[in-house]
Parts: sequence; structure tokens; C-alpha cells
Amino acid sequence: MDIKYNELVNQFAPGAKQITIKKIRKKGNGIFSLNRYTSGTVLLEVPLENIICRKTVEQFRNSCDKFASIATLEEWNDMSFRTQAMLFLCYLWLGIQPRTNKWDKFLTVLPLSINTPAQWPEKEVYSLQGTSIFNPVCVKRKILQQEWLSLNQRYSDSWPSKITLPKWVHADALFHSRCLESPFKDPVLAPVIDLCNHSSKSNAKWSFSEDAMQLYLDKDIDENEEVTINYGSEKGSAEFLFSYGFLPEPEGDRITNVMKLLIPEDSNDSLDLAKRRSCKTPPMIEFVSDSSGELWWHAPFLFFSVLNVEDFTNFKMVCDESKAQTVDWEFEGQKCSVEDLPKLVQLSPKRDLYILRVFCLAEQLADAALNTNIENMYNPTERRSESVELLKRESFLLKKVLLYLRDVISKLLKSKVVVEFIHSQTIES
Repeated sequence: MDIKYNELVNQFAPGAKQITIKKIRKKGNGIFSLNRYTSGTVLLEVPLENIICRKTVEQFRNSCDKFASIATLEEWNDMSFRTQAMLFLCYLWLGIQPRTNKWDKFLTVLPLSINTPAQWPEKEVYSLQGTSIFNPVCVKRKILQQEWLSLNQRYSDSWPSKITLPKWVHADALFHSRCLESPFKDPVLAPVIDLCNHSSKSNAKWSFSEDAMQLYLDKDIDENEEVTINYGSEKGSAEFLFSYGFLPEPEGDRITNVMKLLIPEDSNDSLDLAKRRSCKTPPMIEFVSDSSGELWWHAPFLFFSVLNVEDFTNFKMVCDESKAQTVDWEFEGQKCSVEDLPKLVQLSPKRDLYILRVFCLAEQLADAALNTNIENMYNPTERRSESVELLKRESFLLKKVLLYLRDVISKLLKSKVVVEFIHSQTIES
């Protein structure tokens, strides 16, 4: 094992089992076992004072006046942990702190580049057109630039003004690609454990004891076998590329495929904007095909969107605290959140009619996404291999989704409730 990794393990995970760090082609580095170990074995423990979390960054702040000088304690506590961690990493990179600080060995093993699209050259970002992450990547790049400009303007006479835009973008990529969930309010960065690569057939997991973060096996492993964790079985190809800079390997002929699309504003619905203000987040539709091949989708807002005023028991426009118009509503005599509305619709006597409307709208959105995908797939513009592969995976998912949606629509059109409604509309017209 390279001496710097040996020092890293000895400092941050003292007492670790027999492991080594090796380079892996196209994957960077990975952790390998030097012995056979059984499921349940704790391979290593990183004491909580050796992980990067709010508490340890706060401790560093208390010990370093220059680092702390940019914000009062109140201002610092108002920052997200992401911002705190990025400032912490950037401060260490600037070399202001003497190279004898405890985090130096962690800093030396961090990758100099990560293949996340936010760090791609602008021309290559455009090769993502037609995928579900093209717009999110463009928005993220813009936000990172605005954050960096704000830092430079606000701290023009202090150390943050020395942070370059590439360093700020890289700090964001490091945070999102290496942070792990914790029982605390925020995720954490864990030296050594963060060297574990992803596998859908992982053999290890992480957990927390009272005073340490542990990496333990949940399968038996052989000598020289790589130790892997699962970055998220519910995450699809797009999210992996967006957050980690790579596309997950298929599981045989199966792969978890997820597409998340923003539901566009409906210019034909005068209540659309008011309905959107009832949502805590921008309304999305999510299509999923899991590794077993099972297909499902999720879009609670569509159930709200397809309801007309006369479908509600009560529906009135009100002003929220910011004086913006929103809606106060009840469906079949009950108040509920937009997220819970689908459950009420399922119990309605007009269920089939409402579900038909929802499926028709979902079909329109999926069809529009597929057309955009196909247009870009055959665009002669030179594309990165990751972009081409993501286009193919999302095209396959959308075609599968459309077959399912159209099959359900054809069945709903034969429903007694739907047939009677269509007949009543024909008579009225």
C-alpha cells in the first residue's frame, strides 16, 4: 500500500483489520481485504472526532482565528453544513494553515478531479441535451458561479477571495460525491470509508456507534476482494452521473432506471400557479424501473393538477403570508396535502375518471420527453460516451413507461364511470 494511504489509515482508522488501498482502472482507488473475513466483521472504525461533520468543523473554527474571521458565530450557524464543509476544504487547499494540521493526510488523498457534469467543459455539458439532467446541470453550474461571486464580493479583503471558481466547483463535487448519511442532522465526510467504491452487490455497510463510524461486512469476503458499499439502490443512472460522475454497471441485463422530470406550467389552467404554491417543492414526475424490472411512477401533483374547480368540495383563492395567491381546498369533504391526495382519489366514486386524466397527462409528459430524447440521440453533435449511454438508458425507460401508460389508459376508457361521463358530455354538447 502506498505510504500516504498507510498513514491515512493509521491516523484516521487506527486498529483497522488487514486491508490495503489499490488503484482500480477507471475507478480511482478502492479498499481491498488482505484476509478472508466473515459477515458481521467490523473492518475499521473512524472515531467521531476524525470525521468531518458540523462538530469537527466547529472545533477547527474555534482553534483557527483566521478561518473563523469571515463570520460571526450566528452567521456561521445559519450556514448549511455543505457551505461550512466547502469553506473548510477550500481553506485547507489554500495552504494558509500549517501543513502539520491533522487534516493534511486526508487532503493529500482527495482526487484532483471528479467526472461530475458540473465540472465538464461547457461544450461537453451540452452533450447532455435530451437527458433528464441537462437543465439541472446548467442550473447547478449557474448557482455555483453565483455562490463563488458572492464569496469574492463579500470577502474581498479576506481569505475566501483567493478561492478560484474551479476550486469551489470541485469542493462541491467532493462534498456530494463523498458524503455519507448519518444519524445526525447532516451527512458526514469519513476519511478511509469514503474510499469504498459503489456496487449494487455490495458486501459492506457503514453504521455509527457511540463514539465511532464503523465499516462492517454484511457478506463473507475472500482475500484480495474489494470492499464495496451501495451508494443508493433507489438512485438511477442520471443521479449517479450528476452526483458521482459515473454510470452504474448493469446487474446482468437489469439496471435500476430512474427519470425525474419537472412538470411544466400549464398555460391552459388559470389555477395552475396557485396550485403550485400549495407544493413545498417544484412539482416533479418520477418514472422508475427497478433492478427486478418492476415499473412504477410517482407524481402527486398530477392528481391535483387534473382536478377542476367543480371536482372539489371547497376551493377558494387565498393569500399567503407573502401576499401571493394560493388555494384553500377540500376534496370530497376532506382536507389533505397534495402528497396525500392520490390516496383520497383512489377512494372516490369517480376514481376511474380522475385516474384516466392523470394517466393521460403522464403519457403526454413521457411522450414529450421521449421525442426530445430521440431528437438529441440522432443529433450529429459530438457527445461524451456518458451522455450517449444516459440517452439510451432513458429512452429505453420512456418507451417501457409509455407502453404501460397506454395499456392502462385503454382499459380505463372501458370503465363504466368513464363511459357514462363521456356519454353525458356528448349529450350536453
